Amino acid sequence: MYSRNWLKETIAAYLHDSTVTAHLDTWIDMAALRVSQVLQCYEMEGEISRQTNVLPIQEYIPLTSKVRRLLGVQWKSTSGSFINLPSVGRHEAGYYKSDGSPSVYYIEGQKIYPLPFQDSEYIAQVIENVEIPDGDTEDPTLSAYPMIFLNAALSEAYDWKQDPEMMARYEQKWHQEAQQITATYLSERIGDAPAVRAM
Repeated sequence: MYSRNWLKETIAAYLHDSTVTAHLDTWIDMAALRVSQVLQCYEMEGEISRQTNVLPIQEYIPLTSKVRRLLGVQWKSTSGSFINLPSVGRHEAGYYKSDGSPSVYYIEGQKIYPLPFQDSEYIAQVIENVEIPDGDTEDPTLSAYPMIFLNAALSEAYDWKQDPEMMARYEQKWHQEAQQITATYLSERIGDAPAVRAM
């Protein structure tokens, strides 16, 4: 079972140092944050939905702080099927009609605005940052790629221990694996969504 507790035990075993216990959570959280900035994979995908007939009506889909990348936006048509909406820049929003069926969307701040807005159901496909839960609760990304997170945490640990050689070794290990997995994921993902937007 790959969990925060597994990471703590494994890091401590690698370091052979019982004095590092107080720092383990910090290293794990820093590793998860840094890995999230590089790694992209199916396990990090999520969805944010906006339901219809919710009051007060908000003419946007709010993005959470966990969202790192927007993969695409879909609108549920009157026939019940989901239609991909292409992305446009904020400066282009004024060129689109103000009523009828949504045809595009734009992003402003942490909000997605369908154009023209219709009080309907929307789904935003996203890549979310990895947040490793406490205890023995499993995280799907950690379970799929445990060595990436372990090596990233060990890099943080050896940085704290002021051992640049070991830090560089583990930094290189996790970066190489994360970049390889991301490249494979992106090559498979092309064509699955109408847009890929960095947040």
